[in-house]
Amino acid sequence: LSIVDSIFNKGLSVFDVLNLFILNMAWMVALSLPMAVLISTLIAYGRMAGDNEIVAFKAAGIHPIKVIAPSIIISMIVGAGLVWFNDRVLPEANHKAAALITDISQRKPVAFIEEGYVIESFPGYRLLIGRISPLSGELHDVRIYHRDRDKQTLTFAEKGRLDYLNSGTIVKLTLYNGESHQEGGNAPDDYFRTIFKEQSVYLDNETSQNNIAGDHMRGDREMSVKMMNEKIKTFKSDAERERQEIKKLMETTPSRKIDSLAGVAETAHFSFGNISYAAQQNCYNEERRRQLQLERHSFYLANSERQISKYGVEIHKKFSIPVACLVFALIGAPLGIMARTGGLGAGSFYSIAFFVIYWIFLIGGETLADNMIVPPWLAMWSPNLIVGGIGGWLLVRMIKERDYSVTLRISHALSRFRKKKSSGEEN
Repeated sequence: LSIVDSIFNKGLSVFDVLNLFILNMAWMVALSLPMAVLISTLIAYGRMAGDNEIVAFKAAGIHPIKVIAPSIIISMIVGAGLVWFNDRVLPEANHKAAALITDISQRKPVAFIEEGYVIESFPGYRLLIGRISPLSGELHDVRIYHRDRDKQTLTFAEKGRLDYLNSGTIVKLTLYNGESHQEGGNAPDDYFRTIFKEQSVYLDNETSQNNIAGDHMRGDREMSVKMMNEKIKTFKSDAERERQEIKKLMETTPSRKIDSLAGVAETAHFSFGNISYAAQQNCYNEERRRQLQLERHSFYLANSERQISKYGVEIHKKFSIPVACLVFALIGAPLGIMARTGGLGAGSFYSIAFFVIYWIFLIGGETLADNMIVPPWLAMWSPNLIVGGIGGWLLVRMIKERDYSVTLRISHALSRFRKKKSSGEEN
């Protein structure tokens, strides 16, 4: 639906839309493969258990580990391939997708403007577009709110047109058949109403400025592990430099400066009144500059540490998500065997449940790492440790041939739900 809407309502070409869709499929593959491993192992081993094939393996003296070994091996192969995919293919696809979006926005300025939503992308302005013509890109029912200090301007126009100027750093919005209302100015009660047939408004396009200024630069999700390690090395060097600067400033002793300025002997009793006003002012200004320098270096240090944590999260994520394939295979095989349900419904239910748990911990850990509450490695690997621990426990239970009561309860609940649903349909 989104593709069809982009083609017919936004006027984008089929080639651009399909190209963007294909490039965005890269991150979809990276996220869907672990879940695919979980669903496939659940359904396969659940079907085998439901058809008593697992019982036949046991009767033949085949150890349960040998039964699930193929799925473990395949999940490791898939995980290894996903590591390569996340490091080589995914960053390039994300980078090309970002470049394509920028190129489309240059050629079709209204392509990423939503009808009926307040647009706050331009500093000092808020835009509301009633309708966008899909073929011509013409704007209809345009409303603009602008605030400049004490002046507030509200502009209405029947139609409008967007054009990029100066390589996209400035957006020219040409309005037709409208009026503007301005409040404030030299006096609070001032009010001006202007009716126009054509009027141009020039908006600073900060997003485009950032893209142009960093045209050769990539975001963290557009980099390989090697690129991010180089970034981390640079930020670590910056952080160490800021620590040294802070150390030098902290070693400064204000009292010695005061004594030298006042000309007070070491044996004399210190009194602030002994210092002249000029010396006091100089001392205050110096300490104020020192404080500002400390604040500046502390800010740069904190920013460098945040960047190190951010890139560290992305590096660990490139490996932790592929390892999730192995983790989900460890869960899916014993859970499918003990649940004894090989249907798509039961497999999907268990898969979604564990996948939601996994992503809750992954997203929560990423947030904690970005806020520098936990280290990046712990944030990205804790979901695998937690879910993998559950998988290991299920594997031990399966080997010991004990019933998994929680799984059985869920299975019985699903069976009762199906029976009630079928009986209700018969009635």
